[in-house]
Amino acid sequence: YASSAATATNLPILVIRTTSSNLPGWSDGQPGAGTSPAKTKVSADMKLIWNQNGTNQLNFMDNNNQNDSIAYDGRVRINWRGSTSRTMAKRSLAISAGKKDIVIGGENDGFKKDKFNFFGGPEEKDWILYSAYQDKSMMRNKLAMDLWSSLGYWAATCTYVEVYIDGKYQGVYVFMDKF
Repeated sequence: YASSAATATNLPILVIRTTSSNLPGWSDGQPGAGTSPAKTKVSADMKLIWNQNGTNQLNFMDNNNQNDSIAYDGRVRINWRGSTSRTMAKRSLAISAGKKDIVIGGENDGFKKDKFNFFGGPEEKDWILYSAYQDKSMMRNKLAMDLWSSLGYWAATCTYVEVYIDGKYQGVYVFMDKF
């Protein structure tokens, strides 16, 4: 999944490993510039390391996931998200959670979506990894959703996460439910 270095953070860590092919336009672990097919979905394995009461580390994935800090270990489908933002250096991704026991491969791989509750939000099948590339503070969307929710209205659940894709660190993203 990623280097088991003793990287420690207070943010949850999302580790994605593409299983058959990289995302279109993905080269050498970096998204790069230029558009790519928006709806090309790639199957992947995903792990979420989330120790709610302390520090998160990549080496929590060791010992065959016998650690309570592994909040999710399953199959996902990912694709690029956005239109203008798809041309930026740091792109947003759409994620569909799936059942763990489905064998991925081939044209009709039998992928079945499965609802999952990330970070105390509602059980959903589809999620967003929002890059917030143009918002250098990375606070506008999260602050707006948190404020709207505190006023008693429904708002997307938003959580900052550190993201690794195919062993390469991609930075901090906002993980949010898709509505």
